[in-house]
Amino acid sequence: MANRMEHHKTENFEYACVCGKGSYTLKWHTYRDDYFNEDIKSEGKIDCPICRETHQLNGYSLVPLEMTHKVREVTEAVRNMCQLIRQYSLSRYREEMFQYVTSIPVVQWHRLWKVGSPAIGTFRKDLKTPDGQRNTFNHLLSGNYESNINRIFATLEKCEIEDQQLTSWEYDLQKLIENKLVVKDQESKALFNGKLLRKYDSYVDPK
Repeated sequence: MANRMEHHKTENFEYACVCGKGSYTLKWHTYRDDYFNEDIKSEGKIDCPICRETHQLNGYSLVPLEMTHKVREVTEAVRNMCQLIRQYSLSRYREEMFQYVTSIPVVQWHRLWKVGSPAIGTFRKDLKTPDGQRNTFNHLLSGNYESNINRIFATLEKCEIEDQQLTSWEYDLQKLIENKLVVKDQESKALFNGKLLRKYDSYVDPK
């Protein structure tokens, strides 16, 4: 074996499916090098032709396809509202927000925007690079995520900017988020964990 990852073994877990007439399988492929460093890759498959039409894998469990579609719909609704708010806010108040966050202490900006990564040391260093402030500002508001919308609203509040349209959208967004949490909870309750039928190891390279 050369000093590179090569297939070591595959752990196979076969579970009973929802209808009870077939199964679904999870496989964990372990790759190892000469120094016993390991890399593990997983894959899953619904073997039962009946359950394959009505469910899909979610981790170790099966979840109804209709529930998966519902989760996708509510998630997309939240993302679309975030996109609307982000584009509207940046088109009107980008400079006001930028001037505010770059006028306060770095640690205060980091805390206001609840920046989990990078840590404050790296954050401070990034701001000192050419166009670092502008690049950091744009990067941390890129993407239609709830965290970015929270950053925008927190900054607009500090700037004492009031916008009736944004107030209305903020209310709509909260309702959508609440609905998404309800649906995610329904999905969690709908998960089916099959009984383990058998477990075995195989040593044939899956490639």
